[in-house]
Amino acid sequence: PLESRMNRLLVTAGQRVTPDQVLFELELSPALQIAIKDAQINASTSAAQLKQVEQRKSEHLANNQELSQAQQTAALAQAKYNQLVQQREQTLARHTAGFDGVVSKIDVQPGQIVAAGAAIIEVVTQQGIEVQLGVEAEDVRSLRVGQNLEISAVLDNSVTGVKGTVRLISESIDPQTRLADVYAMLPADSKLLLGQYVR
Repeated sequence: PLESRMNRLLVTAGQRVTPDQVLFELELSPALQIAIKDAQINASTSAAQLKQVEQRKSEHLANNQELSQAQQTAALAQAKYNQLVQQREQTLARHTAGFDGVVSKIDVQPGQIVAAGAAIIEVVTQQGIEVQLGVEAEDVRSLRVGQNLEISAVLDNSVTGVKGTVRLISESIDPQTRLADVYAMLPADSKLLLGQYVR
């Protein structure tokens, strides 16, 4: 999408979303509105100039080189305007999740200018949620990739006995925690929240 401005955020971090749910609404930035208008004027002016050259050519007052140059200029100006219009429609379109998932991160707030191609919202699939566990060095060798684990939320007795599967076992010790990082995949119905502490 083109450079734009965040108009409305329709979700919050940690919220579950459906495929057709609209996440946010954008509007073009003032600078881009001016750029599109300038491109439209340039395309119209180039087309008018081309007609003038074609008329002069028919009266033998312009040569083939002048006609070719006018045609090229008009074509490039129209192509640039068409491209901006297409990108404008993409920017202002409905921005949906596209799949069942959870909003993991929001990078832009209402009123903020969004650079072209910048990330706005990150949504992760419910099947792709995982936990990071810190395991003592003497215990990590007893774990295996694919091994099943039971995981419970810290300070939340409503989420216990969640079945997880070991996806990755780190081969090094974190210098800050003095623990080995172990990553486990969770089922879609785990009810754990993003960022929640577990054991």
